[in-house]
Amino acid sequence: IISNLSFIASLFIINKLLIIDKNKKLFNLLFLIIIFFPTSFYYGAVYNDSLFFLLATLTIYFSRKKMWILASIFGALSTLTRLNGLALFIFIVAEYIITYKIKLTNFNLRSLIKNNLWFIFLIPLSFIGYLFYINTVLDSWKSLFSSMKIWGQDKLTFPLIVFWRYFKIIFLYPTFQLNYWVAVFELLMVIFYIFLLFYSFKKIRLSYWILFALSILIPSLTGTFQGMPRYGLHLFPMYLSISLLLNKSSFFGKFLYFAFSIILLIFALTLFTRGYFVA
Repeated sequence: IISNLSFIASLFIINKLLIIDKNKKLFNLLFLIIIFFPTSFYYGAVYNDSLFFLLATLTIYFSRKKMWILASIFGALSTLTRLNGLALFIFIVAEYIITYKIKLTNFNLRSLIKNNLWFIFLIPLSFIGYLFYINTVLDSWKSLFSSMKIWGQDKLTFPLIVFWRYFKIIFLYPTFQLNYWVAVFELLMVIFYIFLLFYSFKKIRLSYWILFALSILIPSLTGTFQGMPRYGLHLFPMYLSISLLLNKSSFFGKFLYFAFSIILLIFALTLFTRGYFVA
């Protein structure tokens, strides 16, 4: 119930964001892109993806409306939902600078207080508060990070090293078993994200682009691309980038994109419903 209601509410907020950007005509296309995204079934599953998508989108919306207190509160709630909510801290700062056309040399504490932007510190404080909670319950705040060891995600790794690992998996040690094709799926999605980042630069709002870039960079530092096909679910800027790309494409280009996306959706959903880890 929470997942599905959050997803529906997210679509409502996205429509409002498109109206702000005078791109309302893109909503139908963007809706189809979301529905047929390869891992979109997570929106209706018992996971926190829909909830995070809603909270992050609300953060973006209230930032665009210059309602910095509400934006910060929803940014903090996003961070309590998923760790990559921390990227919203940088997003709000970037949006604030762009909105008021502030030069970095004029960015000072007085302006933060005057416009209630100091509330953005709720975002890192929510994460610190969660560490305190873990320290109380599990007697060690480090448990948050040590628990990721089972996934091999407990150490920071340079992204190019991760690409090299996947290169070896796919080209040097192909087994053509199920985990091999999951690795191919993960790498394809990362390459797609990077392509969209290059394409969307200067085509979408700079604050959107920064959020998109950080949201892709943070999980790639964990030493693996596990889960990367799913991280796109949280990013309105990514969906906006795809819709802008497809809106200028021919009918054949749109058909090719949706055909490929649906094939990957069927592949991922088939594995997911059989109990396999997909993303």
